[in-house]
Amino acid sequence: MNKPTEIASVTKAPTQVMGGIAITGFSRTLDAGYAFPVVSNLGRNKAVLSEWWLNPIHGQPRLMDIRTVRALARNGVGSMCTEKVLDIIAQQEWTLRPRRIEGGKDKFNPSHADRIKEFLFKPNRNNETLDSIIRKIARNILETDDGLAVKVFSEYEEPTQPPYYEVMPDPHYTPETDPKQMVTIDRTPTKNAELIELVAEDGTSFLKQTDMHGYLLNYWQYSYIVPRRPIGFIPREICYVSVNPRAGSPYGYSPFESIIDWLTYIIQAGKYNRRFYENSSFFPMHITFEDVKDKQDMQYWQDYLANNFMGPEKAWGAFLTTGHVKVNPITFNNRDLQNLETQQWYFKLVCAKLKVPPSMLGFTENVNRATAGQQTATFRSEAIRPLSKAIERAFNREIIPELDPDGCCEWV
Repeated sequence: MNKPTEIASVTKAPTQVMGGIAITGFSRTLDAGYAFPVVSNLGRNKAVLSEWWLNPIHGQPRLMDIRTVRALARNGVGSMCTEKVLDIIAQQEWTLRPRRIEGGKDKFNPSHADRIKEFLFKPNRNNETLDSIIRKIARNILETDDGLAVKVFSEYEEPTQPPYYEVMPDPHYTPETDPKQMVTIDRTPTKNAELIELVAEDGTSFLKQTDMHGYLLNYWQYSYIVPRRPIGFIPREICYVSVNPRAGSPYGYSPFESIIDWLTYIIQAGKYNRRFYENSSFFPMHITFEDVKDKQDMQYWQDYLANNFMGPEKAWGAFLTTGHVKVNPITFNNRDLQNLETQQWYFKLVCAKLKVPPSMLGFTENVNRATAGQQTATFRSEAIRPLSKAIERAFNREIIPELDPDGCCEWV
């Protein structure tokens, strides 16, 4: 009996060295006509990120204007909406309860839960409260969608593995079985180190180091304090929260990032209007003296107007003359410049993106008791609950297991 014809063949591509990184690959096609480059060969996943730079050494670059987004988020209505959300997030009570798994109540130890609570009441040496840390994380999520907390451990060790760019790719690599590629050139916590502090940090200063398939290897923090090179962190040291993740990129996007073009335009329009009023870009009026025939008489009237009608205390003086005079006002007002319409559009745009109804900010025009109650309920379900749940799940996935090795507690 003849063997069935194989419709696919596996051909191993030759190893190439590009920029100091050994790249191997394989392709599985009908005729193995091309080689698919793979940097880390993580498992059998063939899909790759669409936003990925070739061989980024110290973290995947983030394609976002961080400074502009932060300036927009902390300007005017943006800060009002953000602070309203943070105020409600910080007011929520938290506790520890048995994990909702089979046998969770039997494993729950109240005394063990009390020790975890004691740590969370004072999570770092700055005497910060957990509410303060949550406010910082939530603010970063709202502004740039990168809430981040650094976990500080009791014991660290120097890296024993060579830098990741000197590690040969392993086609059978998985993060659980072979962590040698997830190494850094900085100290890392030992295997049995205990969590002793929790510190909220600026998530925009941390870049994710992923391979081209999107698997997380390390974090790198960039700072002007250490300009020579970024500081390396392994995934265990970081708790990263993103509410708006997206496929094709290791980073999410914030509400302010999605409306940056509109907000930039509105802010520039406001600056222009301010300069217009400060500098009087147009003359307030045009005066024609029909009886004036020479420059001497014109200079006389110019000095007369400057001495008697210019200045804050003389702004309402009446101008009287016996000659033929025409006065044509040409100063623009707020209605002509559409300042009010621009401000209202900016207000509605930010409120809509952050899901904060105007009534929550104290603007109650055209809002009755019934609609105000409905808006409050919608605000809590669409703005507060998703953010609270994202932080809760991140804590239970990244922080509580460090304090509860038995897995009996759940933070809610």
